[in-house]
Amino acid sequence: MSAESDWLDSSNGRGLLQEESDQVERALESVFGDYLVQIGSWGPQDLFLKHSRTRHKVLLGWNQADSPDALVCADSLGVASDSVDVVLLPHVLETVSDPIAVLREVDRILRPEGHIVVLGFNPVSWWGFRHRVSRNGYPPETKRHIPERRMSDWLRLLNCTISYASRYYPVAQAGRSPSGQQQTVIQKWRNWKAFNPGYILVACKELFTLTLVRPSSRRRTSLVGGLVNPTTRNVA
Repeated sequence: MSAESDWLDSSNGRGLLQEESDQVERALESVFGDYLVQIGSWGPQDLFLKHSRTRHKVLLGWNQADSPDALVCADSLGVASDSVDVVLLPHVLETVSDPIAVLREVDRILRPEGHIVVLGFNPVSWWGFRHRVSRNGYPPETKRHIPERRMSDWLRLLNCTISYASRYYPVAQAGRSPSGQQQTVIQKWRNWKAFNPGYILVACKELFTLTLVRPSSRRRTSLVGGLVNPTTRNVA
Protein backbone atom coordinates (compact mmCIF):
# COMPACT_ATOMS: atom_id res chain seq x y z
CA MET A 1 0.00 0.00 0.00
CA SER A 2 1.13 3.58 -0.68
CA ALA A 3 1.65 6.24 1.97
CA GLU A 4 -1.50 7.96 0.69
CA SER A 5 -3.60 4.79 1.05
CA ASP A 6 -2.24 4.18 4.55
CA TRP A 7 -3.15 7.73 5.58
CA LEU A 8 -6.66 7.49 4.09
CA ASP A 9 -7.17 4.40 6.24
CA SER A 10 -6.25 6.34 9.39
CA SER A 11 -8.79 8.07 11.64
CA ASN A 12 -8.13 11.45 9.98
CA GLY A 13 -8.31 9.90 6.52
CA ARG A 14 -11.57 8.09 7.17
CA GLY A 15 -13.08 11.26 8.58
CA LEU A 16 -12.01 13.20 5.50
CA LEU A 17 -13.42 10.61 3.09
CA GLN A 18 -16.77 10.54 4.90
CA GLU A 19 -17.07 14.32 4.85
CA GLU A 20 -16.07 14.55 1.19
CA SER A 21 -18.49 11.82 0.19
CA ASP A 22 -21.29 13.87 1.77
CA GLN A 23 -20.07 17.04 0.04
CA VAL A 24 -19.98 15.38 -3.39
CA GLU A 25 -23.44 13.87 -2.85
CA ARG A 26 -24.87 17.35 -2.26
CA ALA A 27 -22.95 18.80 -5.22
CA LEU A 28 -24.25 16.15 -7.64
CA GLU A 29 -27.91 16.29 -6.57
CA SER A 30 -28.96 18.39 -9.57
CA VAL A 31 -26.27 17.34 -12.08
CA PHE A 32 -27.45 14.93 -14.78
CA GLY A 33 -26.30 13.66 -18.15
CA ASP A 34 -24.86 10.63 -19.92
CA TYR A 35 -21.29 10.38 -18.65
CA LEU A 36 -19.44 11.22 -15.43
CA VAL A 37 -15.68 10.72 -15.40
CA GLN A 38 -13.65 10.67 -12.20
CA ILE A 39 -9.96 11.35 -12.81
CA GLY A 40 -7.70 9.79 -10.22
CA SER A 41 -8.51 7.51 -7.30
CA TRP A 42 -9.18 8.85 -3.82
CA GLY A 43 -10.37 6.30 -1.30
CA PRO A 44 -12.67 3.41 -2.26
CA GLN A 45 -13.50 3.15 -5.95
CA ASP A 46 -17.22 3.87 -5.53
CA LEU A 47 -16.86 6.52 -2.80
CA PHE A 48 -17.99 9.32 -5.13
CA LEU A 49 -19.26 7.43 -8.16
CA LYS A 50 -22.19 6.01 -6.18
CA HIS A 51 -23.62 9.54 -5.94
CA SER A 52 -23.61 10.09 -9.70
CA ARG A 53 -26.95 10.74 -11.40
CA THR A 54 -25.57 10.24 -14.90
CA ARG A 55 -26.34 7.14 -16.96
CA HIS A 56 -22.71 6.02 -17.03
CA LYS A 57 -19.75 6.62 -14.70
CA VAL A 58 -16.08 5.85 -15.28
CA LEU A 59 -12.96 5.97 -13.10
CA LEU A 60 -9.76 6.85 -14.95
CA GLY A 61 -6.43 6.44 -13.18
CA TRP A 62 -2.71 5.86 -13.68
CA ASN A 63 -2.09 3.27 -10.97
CA GLN A 64 -3.14 -0.32 -11.60
CA ALA A 65 -3.36 -0.95 -7.85
CA ASP A 66 -6.35 1.43 -7.64
CA SER A 67 -8.34 -0.77 -10.08
CA PRO A 68 -9.49 2.03 -12.40
CA ASP A 69 -11.77 1.31 -15.34
CA ALA A 70 -8.97 2.48 -17.66
CA LEU A 71 -5.32 3.43 -17.27
CA VAL A 72 -4.51 6.89 -18.62
CA CYS A 73 -2.07 9.77 -18.30
CA ALA A 74 -3.51 12.68 -16.34
CA ASP A 75 -2.83 15.17 -19.15
CA SER A 76 -3.76 12.78 -22.00
CA LEU A 77 -6.99 10.98 -21.18
CA GLY A 78 -7.75 9.34 -24.51
CA VAL A 79 -11.39 10.49 -24.30
CA ALA A 80 -13.28 12.08 -27.20
CA SER A 81 -13.62 15.85 -27.16
CA ASP A 82 -16.92 17.36 -25.96
CA SER A 83 -18.21 13.97 -24.79
CA VAL A 84 -18.42 14.14 -20.97
CA ASP A 85 -21.14 15.78 -18.84
CA VAL A 86 -19.37 15.76 -15.46
CA VAL A 87 -15.68 15.58 -14.53
CA LEU A 88 -14.77 14.89 -10.90
CA LEU A 89 -11.29 15.88 -9.67
CA PRO A 90 -10.71 14.63 -6.08
CA HIS A 91 -7.40 16.32 -5.10
CA VAL A 92 -5.88 15.37 -8.46
CA LEU A 93 -4.54 18.85 -9.19
CA GLU A 94 -2.61 18.77 -5.91
CA THR A 95 -0.75 15.57 -6.74
CA VAL A 96 0.11 15.82 -10.46
CA SER A 97 3.18 17.58 -11.85
CA ASP A 98 1.28 19.98 -14.14
CA PRO A 99 -2.23 20.88 -12.91
CA ILE A 100 -2.78 23.38 -15.73
CA ALA A 101 -2.23 20.69 -18.36
CA VAL A 102 -4.79 18.48 -16.61
CA LEU A 103 -7.35 21.29 -16.58
CA ARG A 104 -6.83 21.90 -20.29
CA GLU A 105 -7.48 18.21 -20.95
CA VAL A 106 -10.61 18.37 -18.78
CA ASP A 107 -11.81 21.38 -20.75
CA ARG A 108 -11.26 19.46 -23.99
CA ILE A 109 -13.41 16.47 -23.05
CA LEU A 110 -16.16 18.42 -21.26
CA ARG A 111 -19.33 19.27 -23.14
CA PRO A 112 -20.69 22.82 -23.20
CA GLU A 113 -22.84 23.27 -20.07
CA GLY A 114 -20.99 20.33 -18.50
CA HIS A 115 -19.78 20.47 -14.89
CA ILE A 116 -16.40 20.22 -13.15
CA VAL A 117 -16.36 19.16 -9.49
CA VAL A 118 -13.08 19.90 -7.67
CA LEU A 119 -12.04 18.84 -4.17
CA GLY A 120 -9.10 20.81 -2.80
CA PHE A 121 -7.09 21.55 0.32
CA ASN A 122 -6.93 25.02 1.84
CA PRO A 123 -3.31 26.15 2.44
CA VAL A 124 -4.51 28.66 5.07
CA SER A 125 -5.42 26.00 7.63
CA TRP A 126 -3.84 23.69 10.18
CA TRP A 127 -3.55 21.03 7.48
CA GLY A 128 -1.89 23.58 5.21
CA PHE A 129 0.69 24.31 7.91
CA ARG A 130 1.36 20.60 8.40
CA HIS A 131 1.83 20.25 4.65
CA ARG A 132 4.48 22.98 4.58
CA VAL A 133 6.53 21.43 7.40
CA SER A 134 6.11 17.77 6.37
CA ARG A 135 8.81 16.16 4.25
CA ASN A 136 6.32 14.07 2.25
CA GLY A 137 3.46 16.58 2.28
CA TYR A 138 0.18 16.38 4.12
CA PRO A 139 -1.73 14.30 3.37
CA PRO A 140 1.24 12.18 2.24
CA GLU A 141 2.22 12.39 -1.47
CA THR A 142 0.49 15.76 -1.83
CA LYS A 143 2.68 18.14 -3.86
CA ARG A 144 0.80 21.37 -3.16
CA HIS A 145 -2.27 22.96 -1.58
CA ILE A 146 -4.05 25.25 -4.06
CA PRO A 147 -5.99 28.26 -2.68
CA GLU A 148 -9.68 28.27 -3.50
CA ARG A 149 -9.41 31.69 -5.15
CA ARG A 150 -6.64 30.53 -7.47
CA MET A 151 -8.60 27.41 -8.36
CA SER A 152 -11.63 29.57 -9.15
CA ASP A 153 -9.49 31.80 -11.38
CA TRP A 154 -8.18 28.79 -13.29
CA LEU A 155 -11.71 27.55 -13.88
CA ARG A 156 -12.88 30.98 -15.05
CA LEU A 157 -10.02 31.08 -17.56
CA LEU A 158 -11.58 27.94 -19.05
CA ASN A 159 -14.84 29.91 -19.48
CA CYS A 160 -16.45 28.13 -16.53
CA THR A 161 -18.84 29.77 -14.08
CA ILE A 162 -18.64 28.78 -10.41
CA SER A 163 -22.10 27.50 -9.48
CA TYR A 164 -21.40 26.06 -6.02
CA ALA A 165 -18.65 26.46 -3.41
CA SER A 166 -18.32 25.19 0.15
CA ARG A 167 -15.63 24.67 2.78
CA TYR A 168 -15.63 21.83 5.26
CA TYR A 169 -13.92 20.63 8.42
CA PRO A 170 -13.59 16.82 8.54
CA VAL A 171 -13.79 15.07 11.90
CA ALA A 172 -11.43 12.18 12.62
CA GLN A 173 -13.20 8.84 13.05
CA ALA A 174 -11.61 7.52 16.23
CA GLY A 175 -14.09 4.71 16.79
CA ARG A 176 -16.09 6.59 19.43
CA SER A 177 -18.36 9.62 19.43
CA PRO A 178 -16.74 12.93 20.45
CA SER A 179 -17.61 14.30 23.87
CA GLY A 180 -19.73 17.39 24.35
CA GLN A 181 -16.66 19.58 24.81
CA GLN A 182 -15.03 18.13 21.68
CA GLN A 183 -18.21 18.74 19.68
CA THR A 184 -18.16 22.39 20.79
CA VAL A 185 -14.56 22.78 19.62
CA ILE A 186 -15.34 21.05 16.31
CA GLN A 187 -18.32 23.31 15.67
CA LYS A 188 -16.20 26.35 16.48
CA TRP A 189 -13.62 25.35 13.88
CA ARG A 190 -16.33 24.63 11.33
CA ASN A 191 -17.71 28.12 11.81
CA TRP A 192 -14.32 29.59 10.89
CA LYS A 193 -14.77 28.83 7.21
CA ALA A 194 -11.61 30.66 6.16
CA PHE A 195 -9.51 28.11 8.07
CA ASN A 196 -11.37 24.92 7.14
CA PRO A 197 -8.90 22.47 5.55
CA GLY A 198 -11.08 21.34 2.65
CA TYR A 199 -13.18 22.96 -0.06
CA ILE A 200 -15.35 21.89 -2.97
CA LEU A 201 -16.06 23.84 -6.15
CA VAL A 202 -18.58 23.11 -8.87
CA ALA A 203 -18.16 24.98 -12.16
CA CYS A 204 -20.30 24.94 -15.31
CA LYS A 205 -18.72 25.27 -18.75
CA GLU A 206 -20.38 28.13 -20.57
CA LEU A 207 -22.22 27.55 -23.83
CA PHE A 208 -21.33 30.03 -26.51
CA THR A 209 -23.94 30.52 -29.24
CA LEU A 210 -23.09 31.93 -32.62
CA THR A 211 -25.20 34.86 -33.75
CA LEU A 212 -25.25 35.44 -37.47
CA VAL A 213 -24.81 39.11 -38.26
CA ARG A 214 -26.15 40.12 -41.60
CA PRO A 215 -24.11 42.65 -43.53
CA SER A 216 -25.67 46.08 -43.70
CA SER A 217 -27.63 46.56 -46.92
CA ARG A 218 -25.87 48.64 -49.47
CA ARG A 219 -27.31 50.19 -52.56
CA ARG A 220 -26.09 48.16 -55.45
CA THR A 221 -24.57 50.06 -58.33
CA SER A 222 -26.21 49.32 -61.61
CA LEU A 223 -23.73 47.55 -63.79
CA VAL A 224 -25.08 49.14 -67.01
CA GLY A 225 -25.55 52.57 -65.51
CA GLY A 226 -22.09 52.45 -64.13
CA LEU A 227 -20.48 52.05 -67.48
CA VAL A 228 -19.18 55.13 -69.25
CA ASN A 229 -21.00 55.72 -72.52
CA PRO A 230 -18.54 55.50 -75.38
CA THR A 231 -17.87 58.62 -77.44
CA THR A 232 -19.07 58.42 -81.05
CA ARG A 233 -16.63 59.82 -83.52
CA ASN A 234 -17.00 60.35 -87.21
CA VAL A 235 -13.98 59.13 -89.01
CA ALA A 236 -13.22 61.21 -92.01
